Amino acid sequence: MKVRRSYLFVILTSLLLVLVACGAGDEGDTQDFGNSDQDVPSKSKPEIENEDQAENNQSKTNSETSSTIEDASLEVHFLDVGQADATLLNYENDGEESHILIDTGDWQSEDLSYYLNDYDIEIIDLLIGTHVHADHIGQLNQVIQQFTVEEVWLTGNEGASQTYDRALAAIEESQANYHEPRAGESYDLNGLEVEVLHPESLTGDYNDDSISVKISLEDSSFLFTGDVEAAGEREMVNREAPLNADVFQLGHHGSSTSNTSEFLNVVDPSIVIYSAGANNSYGHPHEEVIDDVLARDLEVYGTDVHGTISVITDGDSIDLTTQHEGDVIPGTGGEETNNEPPEDSPETESCININEASVEELQTITHIGPDRANQIIELRPFDQVNHMTRINGIGDGRIGDILDENIACVGD
Repeated sequence: MKVRRSYLFVILTSLLLVLVACGAGDEGDTQDFGNSDQDVPSKSKPEIENEDQAENNQSKTNSETSSTIEDASLEVHFLDVGQADATLLNYENDGEESHILIDTGDWQSEDLSYYLNDYDIEIIDLLIGTHVHADHIGQLNQVIQQFTVEEVWLTGNEGASQTYDRALAAIEESQANYHEPRAGESYDLNGLEVEVLHPESLTGDYNDDSISVKISLEDSSFLFTGDVEAAGEREMVNREAPLNADVFQLGHHGSSTSNTSEFLNVVDPSIVIYSAGANNSYGHPHEEVIDDVLARDLEVYGTDVHGTISVITDGDSIDLTTQHEGDVIPGTGGEETNNEPPEDSPETESCININEASVEELQTITHIGPDRANQIIELRPFDQVNHMTRINGIGDGRIGDILDENIACVGD
């Protein structure tokens, strides 16, 4: 039977070796990979090992695995989950298997469990929910309830949707460790390196606070940034985070609010992949992003065109296969509008706060019926009214009508 080693075991072993070498026998100095006693969500952040400790820990784990790294292989499956995100990483080294799941698809679907069963997944060593939006943690509760999950990472931002509440309840009821990672942390999983590049601290912006990680097997690397937008990308560049990667999953489903030219210059990928639903109302991926990618002569693949995309590496060469053939055709989402009322439209004395309103109150907004009202409740909070284009059937035309009506707002 194949033995699966959890992150917690690897890190504990490494830290114990470091403590013995330093002559530190105080049990209180031991730093777990995660903290199973941490509140969900955390009210106080776990202590992160300092830079010297991290370097000692990294060199120790690397020296232990270097002799067998030649037997390793990594499969990265960008799953076709519609207008959502879910990526499964299957890693094997010298007969030992480990599995990482980054994001959990759309809250309105149950497709992720079928994918995981197709890949014969029983244990997930690490589940990362990049941020609290329902197209990224949509099926997190189902995954935890149906599979053994060793550790869960979330940002620490508190969401306000039923999807978020269900996710937290599932974590609390499970035996999974819980952790809120911060930039600068680095972990070794039997030769597979996981580097946390973002966030350094929380800003309260759900997209820009997305957990961003670089995962590397020897000379092959993959970069995941969730829905980080231009400000978060700029912060990583200014911090000189190790962003260079062979394969980059475009931020925010290929939106022009992310994937700036400056960021792409630093990442310098050979392959870019995005996750989006066919004919989605957001116009993802945006034309300017794909034009920039193609101008760099990069390979580009999308789940809306190619279905599930699989990348396999032994740490040296990279092979890519797709479920379907096709050419990426960018959408026409264009620039996002703001939610300010027109200059010739008087301010209303009161508004419908879409982040707090009931189903009945939401239906007083134009184009919002019972189904869309329930979707709003599932997907909220919204940073801007125009972000309601995340609702099925609300495109640029209808969001324009909603803004013109000027009764919807997002509160203070």
